[in-house]
Amino acid sequence: MTEQPGVEELRGRIERTRYDLGETVGALAAKVDVKARATGAMHDAMGGARAKAQNAVGGVKGAVGSATEKGRNAVGTATTKAQGAVGSARTRSQDAVASARSTAQGMASGARGRARALSGHQGKHSAGSLAIEGDTALVTQPRAGRQAQIEGVLLVTAVGAMVSALVVWLTRPRS
Repeated sequence: MTEQPGVEELRGRIERTRYDLGETVGALAAKVDVKARATGAMHDAMGGARAKAQNAVGGVKGAVGSATEKGRNAVGTATTKAQGAVGSARTRSQDAVASARSTAQGMASGARGRARALSGHQGKHSAGSLAIEGDTALVTQPRAGRQAQIEGVLLVTAVGAMVSALVVWLTRPRS
């Protein structure tokens, strides 16, 4: 024969059944409670939207940081190139000025030599004189005066042409 369950065992079964029944009733009540289900779905959707928004913000911050870094690099490169171009232009202009100075000094020396030669070809009876001071030769005599004046004008014209050429060279477009 089978033994009959004891009072304690029956009470344990009743408690388990009550617990299972409570769980089942709670699950049914949750399914029936539309407002609570909608609120839960809304909270779930909001959590997903927040996560997506935070990911998007993080992506934008990363892109902005990358663009900022690229901009800094571009500014640094442009600054370096500009400094190099300024240095190169400075060197070229100094070279051009030195060349123009040398050419002008050579032309002045030639003019002084011509002026000396003209003054040396004068006879004993000439009332003219030659004054040479620095890069300037001044011949004061009636016959050579006109020639010296022409040479002086030629010298000034040549120096003016050199300065004009220098200005054109310095202001030319560079590729």
